[in-house]
Amino acid sequence: CRGDQTITGKAIMLGRNRTPPAEFYSGTISGGCGDLSFNYSQAFSTNVNLIVTVNGAPVANMTTSGQQGVTLNSGIITVNVSGDVVIGFNNPSGGGQVNIDDILWTAYSGPTATPVPTITPLPTTSIYDIQFTTDPSGDSPYDGQVVKTSGIVTAVEDGVDYMFIQDGTTAWNGICCYDSSGWSGYSEGDELEVTGTVDEQYGQTQLENCTITVLSTGNPLPAPISLSTLNAYDEQYEGLLIEVTNATVTDDDLGNGEWEIDDSSGALIVDDFYGYTYLHPLNDVLDYVRGPLAYTWSNFKIEPRYDADILVST
Repeated sequence: CRGDQTITGKAIMLGRNRTPPAEFYSGTISGGCGDLSFNYSQAFSTNVNLIVTVNGAPVANMTTSGQQGVTLNSGIITVNVSGDVVIGFNNPSGGGQVNIDDILWTAYSGPTATPVPTITPLPTTSIYDIQFTTDPSGDSPYDGQVVKTSGIVTAVEDGVDYMFIQDGTTAWNGICCYDSSGWSGYSEGDELEVTGTVDEQYGQTQLENCTITVLSTGNPLPAPISLSTLNAYDEQYEGLLIEVTNATVTDDDLGNGEWEIDDSSGALIVDDFYGYTYLHPLNDVLDYVRGPLAYTWSNFKIEPRYDADILVST
């Protein structure tokens, strides 16, 4: 928490990606709570995902969408809880920094206590169900919807916007998680539960505005799917860890850090999301190239994670 941001006066700001999550609570309020409202704003570039609680139970979820610096009002949140109450504000992992000010509430006035509203848990949707599509565009049937899914991290690097997870080794079982501020604090082999909005970013299906829970760590990575350079150019493998073998560097500079390989079946672009150092000289023969398969600027591209993902033939 910090206090150098303002809305009406100095506002309370909850930070992002804190362990434990950033949160603050009122003291004990006697007389219950009827209605509750407050002003809030997105402090920086990451969207807000603020959970409001009364006596530890969620009563509201406030979000933003690219509204940095805009003061928003929660509207009237009907609580209707009698007795002593504690109002809380919680910023889960993945939520952006949020300013909070002008908190107002009324005492409870009803004849009997009304239970705190319950929030129906979001059902779990498999990565396969998010990704599988028969639409020629390749768009997910969940485009624009909030989903909860889980998988093993196969590719991540601190500061890089793209993290890949998958929950199997067959088609349609991989997906990209996107954070414009760059991911930090996650490792390959982490099993994550991810809640986020499905978005088609230039044709790549990805999860955005993610809230993440680490379920376990140190899990073995799924084996890469072996594909020809031609067959890798396919929607069903997007987001999956793949491998192409016995390919030659056929273009060492496509621009923007990209280069091209071909195993004689058809060309495939190699991109540079991650920090490998291989310089890809023209006509180098590679025993293998590994990495998740991404889709950007109308092309499928393999994304080596580090030098060990590229083996030059000797």
